[in-house]
Amino acid sequence: MVEIIDLSLDKHDIVSSLKNAMSSTGFFYLRNHGIDLDMLAKLEHRFRDWFELPEQEKDKVNVSKFGKQLRGWIQVHREKTSNLSDGKESYYFSRDVEYSEQRVSHGPNRYRDEDIDMKHLINDYMEQMEQLGFRMINYVSLALGLQEHYLAKRFNNPEPLILMRGFMYPEYNSKTNDTVWGVQEHSDYGGLTFLYQDQAGGLEARNPVDGTWLEIPPVKDTFVVNIERY
Repeated sequence: MVEIIDLSLDKHDIVSSLKNAMSSTGFFYLRNHGIDLDMLAKLEHRFRDWFELPEQEKDKVNVSKFGKQLRGWIQVHREKTSNLSDGKESYYFSRDVEYSEQRVSHGPNRYRDEDIDMKHLINDYMEQMEQLGFRMINYVSLALGLQEHYLAKRFNNPEPLILMRGFMYPEYNSKTNDTVWGVQEHSDYGGLTFLYQDQAGGLEARNPVDGTWLEIPPVKDTFVVNIERY
């Protein structure tokens, strides 16, 4: 059973539920998270429209055009996980900052000229999610028996790498895809992953106790969060 953590509850209850999630699957749902639900709906709709664009339009912001910045679009099968190609398209974003040749993933986000509305949505979303992320990092500190801001101080020294990605998983095609999974088995890196699912489903988490796979179906108005590799 994947824990549902309700951020409208008091701090003690939140930390207790988080501790249970961290010591079991490492996954949990986050409810009453404070992220604008209308904005999330607009963002989901905008990504759906964007991924339906002709390939030559999406190629205008192909990630290969921007070097180490890791910004832009990646075609199906161009990424690999556990040595198998990913059956998904990706659109990468991060902090919208000036380009630095010395730093990986440091530069402006990339948009077509027609996507200025999307830029505003992404900026608003990332600002709200950064606040939520640090709120949850503080709860993780408490769940680990540390001072509340112990981890946040370290993530902010000098600043955290914050990544955002939009994914589109096309229907499986055995002739063009060498895995039935959209992404192979893996664990994430960094601090926390927040996943806003559509209603298609398909996400699973491996139970570290017995190795079985647990379905994590979409739950309306929630994020799925997983603890990463500290």
